Amino acid sequence: MKVRVSALAALLLLALALPGFAATIPDEQYTFPTSPPTPEYMGYASSNFHEVRMATSYYAQVKYKDIPNAEELQAIEEIYECGKPESRCVPESEMSAKKLVGYYETILGPCSTTVKNSCVDSLVVTNKDGKKFTGTVDETFRSYNPQGFTGNREYGLPTSGNSFLYDIPGLPHAGGTKYLVVAKVESRKLISESRFSDIMFQSAIFAVSLENGKFDPNIAPTDLTLEVINGKKTRPEVLRMGKNHPHIAKCVQQSQTQCAIPHPLPLNATFTLTANIDAKVQGWLHGRFSDAAATLKSLPDGSTQIQVSGKPVIVPMIGKYVKRSEMSKALIDFYTAAPKPLGGVGTCRDFDDKPNCLRQQLTFGEGAMREFLLWLPEMDDKAVSAPTQWSVRAIPKNFTAMSNGASCYVNNPSVSGIVTTNATSYIAMPPTFNSATQTLDYKVAAAHYLPDGKEFFGTYDLLIDSKVARCIYGFTDAPIQATVSIVTSDGVEKATTTSVKEQNGWLSLSAKGFTFSNPVLRVKLTQSQPLVEAKKTTVKSINCVKGKTVKRVTTGTCPKGFKRK
Repeated sequence: MKVRVSALAALLLLALALPGFAATIPDEQYTFPTSPPTPEYMGYASSNFHEVRMATSYYAQVKYKDIPNAEELQAIEEIYECGKPESRCVPESEMSAKKLVGYYETILGPCSTTVKNSCVDSLVVTNKDGKKFTGTVDETFRSYNPQGFTGNREYGLPTSGNSFLYDIPGLPHAGGTKYLVVAKVESRKLISESRFSDIMFQSAIFAVSLENGKFDPNIAPTDLTLEVINGKKTRPEVLRMGKNHPHIAKCVQQSQTQCAIPHPLPLNATFTLTANIDAKVQGWLHGRFSDAAATLKSLPDGSTQIQVSGKPVIVPMIGKYVKRSEMSKALIDFYTAAPKPLGGVGTCRDFDDKPNCLRQQLTFGEGAMREFLLWLPEMDDKAVSAPTQWSVRAIPKNFTAMSNGASCYVNNPSVSGIVTTNATSYIAMPPTFNSATQTLDYKVAAAHYLPDGKEFFGTYDLLIDSKVARCIYGFTDAPIQATVSIVTSDGVEKATTTSVKEQNGWLSLSAKGFTFSNPVLRVKLTQSQPLVEAKKTTVKSINCVKGKTVKRVTTGTCPKGFKRK
């Protein structure tokens, strides 16, 4: 899918937030305008890869005020930036005593003979013919990392790295043979904790070409932006660390002299990424790929090796600016009731007659999906671009611990499950166990139509550890049967192409070909009586004789020399 806009139409369509270039560009290079046509406009854009596009490393220590819920209120007394010669950061051993909370985000570089943890070990691709190619680390590019820092393994703090390229001549794309790997780990250390814990891992793969030039680092200094009303400073609006609007950047990653420009990923190739994380990784994964597979393995040095495999998918993007006076009542009610300041690019404080604001899809929860669905009608239920994507992330333990059935997988040492979809919006948690219907429910949302007007068809894959599934449902070791249904927003169940199988300790379910905007994917697991029990009730025995010798057999025929009695 390509974005095509004539030079004449670009002037007219700018107000509608469509591409403003005459040339045809890949959808992977489309960026949504961040400035409204006039102040009375408000916009919304779904942001794909916002965490990894232009991601960089940072480490900060924060002292909150001594008041209840200080962290939630962003009531910060002091911020120390680490990794700089003039840094006021203290050793990790002193953080708790000085009541400092630590935050870090680090990019993982390639593993080597000297770097064996907190690094990317390999990228292997299998083409449509089944031929495998192993990527070779390309030394010509490293992302610029001015906020890099030295780690401390004793306290779970890794040393920061840089994103880098793999060269795979056997799998060329429109921009060459180079593939950018952006893998990052983030965590925090609370005052009550002895080390950094509850790791979140995320990674994405991009097909790229390099553009030479002079590029400034797309980062924001660690600061606390204060909201000002009537000339008076009020409570802190936001704590910013590390980067600034990466989801709208031209480059996926950049150095000071090179920019990595994205191109379409080969959709029929399977990418297998292996990384070593210097911590325990939570066993629920979700992401943007199909035909998923993953493993977690503990290494001798105490780190975790995570391996994820799958094919890229197309994920539509929506975006548009609308006049405040022409917005739907549902949207007006939503933003009127929303906590202030609203947040976003532009003014984004109060929802007045001149909002001058761009809202973005930055999270994947119930509230974010609701906002997404309210904007869909404003955009005629149609996407503005449809880029290819391959990305994965691990769900932090503190999130999965709050979900239904968490006791069945929260301490699982391996991968408990993988959920992947090509939907623009989805709930980034393990599927909810619906006790009323006895099903695993998974919510997704996207525009009905692609930029060219064709209907968009969804994909959904669930790979779940058989032991975890049995625990959630209270099943025995007998075989599990499963069905996948698609329930529309008005409660109608629709047919779709599904496949279900249990093999090698995994229960895998796949649904393809369903349409949007916000269906619920419902997985129903059942279990029949163990087959061995059925066999016991049908087995018959006979008596065989040879002279005075009698044998009782269950084979149905007598041994040689014996006759049936």
